Amino acid sequence: MTSTLPVRPFVRQNRFLVNEIFYSIQGEGASIGLPAIFLRLQVCNLTCDWCDTRYTWDINHPDYNKYREVSVDELVPLLESYPCRRLIITGGEPFLHAAVIEQLLERLGPEWQIEIETNGTLPGRASIRERCQLNISPKLPSAHNRAKAIRPAVLDLLKQSPNPWFKFVVAGQADFEAMVKVIDECGLPQERIIVMPEGQDPTTLAEHALEVVELVKEKGYRLLPRLHVLLYGNRRGV
Repeated sequence: MTSTLPVRPFVRQNRFLVNEIFYSIQGEGASIGLPAIFLRLQVCNLTCDWCDTRYTWDINHPDYNKYREVSVDELVPLLESYPCRRLIITGGEPFLHAAVIEQLLERLGPEWQIEIETNGTLPGRASIRERCQLNISPKLPSAHNRAKAIRPAVLDLLKQSPNPWFKFVVAGQADFEAMVKVIDECGLPQERIIVMPEGQDPTTLAEHALEVVELVKEKGYRLLPRLHVLLYGNRRGV
């Protein structure tokens, strides 16, 4: 599959480009299974072949233009209307909206638990790194990115934040070996490593998990599924 280079809409300093907002459970990573509000933002700086949210960056996707501009003033009461206080800011690549995320954090009280899903190529801002759980997902060879997907200096900065998790999407042994190289070369903390099989359906998830499960056991990493895919399939808004 050939990736389409993203065209970045103008990201305003005081407005989010919002693709969708919905209430579900966290399907991936360290907080898997917990109820959460999802704020999905438009635009990404990478072009992963297996991306399941291509509508946030691929101009050829039929839903690419279905985003809207939302101010922080408009967003806060909407978030507060949901029955939980865990917010997952995802994308796209949220750190392209770092200035507006910073404004949002100033409006949300300490009762809010906030996670940022990032690809690990951008540093964000210090206030975001200090406040939020960072779910950092460096992209491996199966993603076939045209842009540089592993940036050791950025990963070194992100790993120093109070609550970083490194979630690697693997589509087989080659990805696993590339992941181990990144972990070793960047000095990522082993207890913060999550291996997640690539797949947009239960069969593919199981196949890719079985390819690496013995390797995970040898290394002592943590293997987790994509729970939302197991429950709902490859659907939006869940």
